[in-house]
Amino acid sequence: NDRIASFFALLAMIVITGGLHLDGLSDSFDGFLSCRERDRVLEIMKDSRLGSFGVLAIVLDILLKYILISSIEGNMFLILGLSYANSRLIIAYLISAKRIAKAEGIGYMFYKSKPKKYALFGGIIYIVMLLFVDPIYLIPLFFSFIPGQIMANIAYRKIGGFTGDVYGATIELCEIVSLLTFLGVLTWI
Repeated sequence: NDRIASFFALLAMIVITGGLHLDGLSDSFDGFLSCRERDRVLEIMKDSRLGSFGVLAIVLDILLKYILISSIEGNMFLILGLSYANSRLIIAYLISAKRIAKAEGIGYMFYKSKPKKYALFGGIIYIVMLLFVDPIYLIPLFFSFIPGQIMANIAYRKIGGFTGDVYGATIELCEIVSLLTFLGVLTWI
């Protein structure tokens, strides 16, 4: 049954990450949509309690991913794997090219590792692999940059840069855009 397979595929995505990116999504939405000053937004994001915007973000994220995954026709595991990889490549780029909001936490740990050369090298290898497999797979990768840039703009405006929570939220949003683009591309061709 496709719905059961979609459920377990989504569950596996959550289990593999330990739900860490969903936590970042909820914290980012709670903080960014609070309409508070920078320091208060960072406090809200650090707070372990879940707010209404965070709950809505998680529910909508999981629901939309389930709908997208269950709509995939073709090689579900390839499309899920590529969407997973697309979002991680975007994050590698953002970590290496964008500034951090605070000098602490998981986001700072990745930022201070200076991953620019690894992101560039990994990105080149990944793009070359996509070219060999099927160049059409580059389209979802390029569209995945859109939520990355949108989140960068919001994070800069609200808190002055990225945090681990914002990285997690961006991964979730890039996965959704990648899946959505795959559905569009595979329907179109």
